Amino acid sequence: MRTRILMLALATAVLSPVHSEEEPRYPPSIKCSFKKSAFLSYVDGKIDAKLSADPLDFILSNLNTDEPLLTGNAGTTKLLVLKKNQYHMFLIETVDTGVNIISVYFNHGAVSYSKQYDMLLRVPIGSMLLGTFEVWQ
Repeated sequence: MRTRILMLALATAVLSPVHSEEEPRYPPSIKCSFKKSAFLSYVDGKIDAKLSADPLDFILSNLNTDEPLLTGNAGTTKLLVLKKNQYHMFLIETVDTGVNIISVYFNHGAVSYSKQYDMLLRVPIGSMLLGTFEVWQ
């Protein structure tokens, strides 16, 4: 009896398919929309904060690859993937004056977009936008 149980266990282990962890599947493209922006700057030793109601939209595409793209009013740029799992994806865009970080929260339908720029160039040293996204074709 013991031999039959061992043979059955061995046969089950050998014949069972190997399960590998697959990467999560994301929508191929999403449209990100923001209605308000917070801008912070450092001027003359003081932090200045402003709120802007200028809307911003951009498209994130190639989300199922290692080279996602951001397409907006300034053209298309390649993004670097910092981290991703089934719930979120963190992306970075490098620009001449600093970096932009994009965080997509798939389980909430939300996206954040932050900018960190070189304050020596007299541009805002930071901005933060929180918005929503929809699947885009």
